[in-house]
Amino acid sequence: MIIIKLETKEPLHLSASYTVSTYSPCIEYIPGSALRGGMAKKFLQEDQNQEDFERFFLDDHVRFGPLWPAQNSPQGAIGAILLPMTAYTCKRYPGVYSSKTGYTKHGIRDMLFEFIKEPTGTSSLNCSEQDCEAPLTRQTGYYIGQEAHMELIELDKRVITSTAIDDQTQTAAPEQLFTLQVIEEGQMFWGQIEFGDPDLEEMFCQLCCETGIQIRLGAGTSRGLGLMEVKDIYPSDNHPNYNLFSVTQSLLERIQEFDSVAKMELGDRFANQTCTCFSLDLLSDCLLLDEFLQYKIRIEPSDLARYIHPDLSRAAPLGQVCTSQFVDGWNNLHCLPRETSVAISAGSVFFYCIDVPPQELANLLGQVEYRGIGERTQDGFGRVTINHPFHLKREQR
Repeated sequence: MIIIKLETKEPLHLSASYTVSTYSPCIEYIPGSALRGGMAKKFLQEDQNQEDFERFFLDDHVRFGPLWPAQNSPQGAIGAILLPMTAYTCKRYPGVYSSKTGYTKHGIRDMLFEFIKEPTGTSSLNCSEQDCEAPLTRQTGYYIGQEAHMELIELDKRVITSTAIDDQTQTAAPEQLFTLQVIEEGQMFWGQIEFGDPDLEEMFCQLCCETGIQIRLGAGTSRGLGLMEVKDIYPSDNHPNYNLFSVTQSLLERIQEFDSVAKMELGDRFANQTCTCFSLDLLSDCLLLDEFLQYKIRIEPSDLARYIHPDLSRAAPLGQVCTSQFVDGWNNLHCLPRETSVAISAGSVFFYCIDVPPQELANLLGQVEYRGIGERTQDGFGRVTINHPFHLKREQR
């Protein structure tokens, strides 16, 4: 795979929806389709080799992005990690302590096993801090840190308001204001491009995307928005989710550790069972289709069997924390909006058990973190990890 890090040189707007409105909010990540399109346009401007273009951008086995926020440091940009939907914090004093603010925070805790015990939700669960007792609320966003302390990453944003231009007078059109939420200059993003062929990855870095080149992404590229600079790009043989884990753990070791903690937390529910527990965590939005080509809003054992391995049809779902959302897009070639899709939202968590030993389960799940799950994985959809490490941290200050 290729590790790529980009920095915004101009305000960046990636619309959450293609629908026309006086206010357009901005998403906090760069979709794989936007990254692919920006790089393909840059490649066509500089190289007309049709064969290379097809290998780099039209092959369904090549996966672009998505790109997530990163934080600058003396050692380079540190990639942030999406918090799972099981992350909750005190409603009165939310978040973790930050050296920038110094304000009192009551930490973030993972609620996966509490959801399994109490499927109705967290309405009866309160902050564990002494003399607080405030209700818990979901903590969203990205974080860095793999040890005892973590830090939340927040992108700097601002709002830009402009007027429409009258075609006849070439002056500001009356009563037509448009407001865009944009990501500020100097913000870092990181992600991966996966070819599955080291030679092809090396060729891509040389021909298409060297350090220092600039590409344009998102909306408003003709009026001073969306300029990005490649700060670093290099082939890597690391695991796709290498930044999630503080030490190099094999999938088998992660399954064994999670299974042990899950059975300890859930107590008598697994007292006489030989099954192995695991979680499937979405790192990006996921598109799933049923046999009638309709979109699904949860990942069932039949989907595990279809997209990962047939033997996973025996898995028993024990719970999930998930939401769904509409996913829109724009086709520059046809100058038309893409078909609206229904996606399972990034951060969703699905909890299963299956009556196989950990070693066999590791063999069944061996390739899902490389290939993803669902449709349009080449555009960054369906990125997953098995047993997100945040579930084992339980609480962060």
